[in-house]
Amino acid sequence: MTKLSLSDYTKGLSKSEYDLYGIVNHYSFSTIGGHYAAYVKNESMKNMWVNCNDSMLDIHNDKDVVTKDAYLLFYKRRAMSSSIVINLGY
Repeated sequence: MTKLSLSDYTKGLSKSEYDLYGIVNHYSFSTIGGHYAAYVKNESMKNMWVNCNDSMLDIHNDKDVVTKDAYLLFYKRRAMSSSIVINLGY
């Protein structure tokens, strides 16, 4: 899931939509250890992700990045339209 919408849960904010831009995966083969690796969205290459794994970097597409090993997901809010911005000026 690279898109997240909270519109059903945020009363009055119809555009609570977010895009995934980073993932930390935890790979564990025992109860005493594991390995972490991260995917980072490459803005210059549409739908492509860079897998940062120790000294290796490789490219993946959207369907490969969200797996059962996802530990932390990083989302950024999409630009809001001016019609839902609240003016708090005094």
